[in-house]
Amino acid sequence: MQDYTIRPYIPTDFETVTFLWRRSRQQAFPEFLHAKGHTFEEDQAYFRNVIFVNNEVWVAVINEKVVAFMAISGDFIDQLYVDPDHQRRGIGLTLLEHARCYPPAICGCILSKLISGEDPFMRRMVLRQSNLA
Repeated sequence: MQDYTIRPYIPTDFETVTFLWRRSRQQAFPEFLHAKGHTFEEDQAYFRNVIFVNNEVWVAVINEKVVAFMAISGDFIDQLYVDPDHQRRGIGLTLLEHARCYPPAICGCILSKLISGEDPFMRRMVLRQSNLA
């Protein structure tokens, strides 16, 4: 049962989205983050100056709390993160489905880039859900 909604990012989501990004990345790629050594303030500056400037951002919300987000630039999904406490509930798939609502010519590009990406969990999820596996 879907207990979340998808809506466009609004400025009051800023703190939650940037914290969610950092927390999700810490869980998924702890060595990478440790090697990079960026502070939370640097993460926020990156979002403020790059992600929110260059992308259309959508969020998944449960009880008015952002639990996932996706940033799209043209035909490229730049970011897709689900809060670790809300993973494996279909939220990421719903965001992917939202991306498929873009013009049909883009849909194949989005799936192709996700399948060829470096995240093995994302690749398995996309292949399984698209019946390509």
